[in-house]
Amino acid sequence: MIVTKQGEVPQKALFEAIVASLKKDYYESTKRVLEDSDIKTGLTYIKSFGAKNQHQVRITLEYFDAPNVYGVTFSSNRGKQHISYLLEEKAPQTTLITYQQENEITDVFQKANQFLMEKILKKSLERQIDAQLTGMIKYVKENNQEIENELTL
Repeated sequence: MIVTKQGEVPQKALFEAIVASLKKDYYESTKRVLEDSDIKTGLTYIKSFGAKNQHQVRITLEYFDAPNVYGVTFSSNRGKQHISYLLEEKAPQTTLITYQQENEITDVFQKANQFLMEKILKKSLERQIDAQLTGMIKYVKENNQEIENELTL
């Protein structure tokens, strides 16, 4: 599934927000600070989740080309999910975001279920992803405004 959205935010600021999210998730999962020099393709860590942290997913950084491309793979016993962001600067304050999500499932029954769910829920999933991208743009705008305000003080 591919969803595109254009936002009135700088490409670099948007990419920095994605990296900040990665660093936060990495710290919450490993209790170690992720240094900028360690952020590169192949970075892998385990994230536990669920009510009692009973589930785990391996997160691998597949693509990292600042400030253009960010892609990760989530691997678990249910298969793999690939998510990527392509950020394309259209103007100094305008960025086109191309979000791509692809599921790689090995179990026949899960494949059939995934196929049906994608057909039934495609519009709903697209709206959900669009809302996430809108939220990310809003977050970057608000944080950029705060930084600009601090610089003018």
